[in-house]
Amino acid sequence: MYFNLSKVMNLETMMFVPRWSDDGSLCAVVVRTDGKCDVEMSPTELMDAVLRCYGSSLRGAKDGTRAILGEISMQPVLVSEKLGIYCFPSTSPENSKCIWFTLHHIESYTTIDKKHIEVTMMNGSTIDVETSYYSFDQKVKRASHLRCRLEGRPAYQVNETQVSYQIKKEMNDRNYEIDERDE
Repeated sequence: MYFNLSKVMNLETMMFVPRWSDDGSLCAVVVRTDGKCDVEMSPTELMDAVLRCYGSSLRGAKDGTRAILGEISMQPVLVSEKLGIYCFPSTSPENSKCIWFTLHHIESYTTIDKKHIEVTMMNGSTIDVETSYYSFDQKVKRASHLRCRLEGRPAYQVNETQVSYQIKKEMNDRNYEIDERDE
């Protein structure tokens, strides 16, 4: 499925919020700093579709996070390393109340009561979320930890080899012959 990524996910995207349509379908509202738009798929389906447009998938992104941070539930995901976009779910991605937040837009969050918080975004927008302060704080910290681990890793260097090879394969052979060249 094709999406205009400039309208769905880029640096202005703050969150994907669930919304029930008139026909009872779970849809998403993409909330951005420059407006909002409705998408006829759930926030989690939309996150998967966006990740596919960036060359991954929700499952692949979660597997990558698991390899870096270990076994944690409700994994944050890297959407775009180039743009530095990291997202995390407010609750289980399978839950119809799940909101996907973009890490770099969160300014602060405060307790309303034991089961509700108010999240303030960098542009002053606010949203009431059904979760505890502790739970949301853990998710923000995990997403931040993922960002630090990925952005803090050293660039890969390829050292020039001191050995050169001649690699060839005869037409009917299955394997390549790899022989060191004499210098």
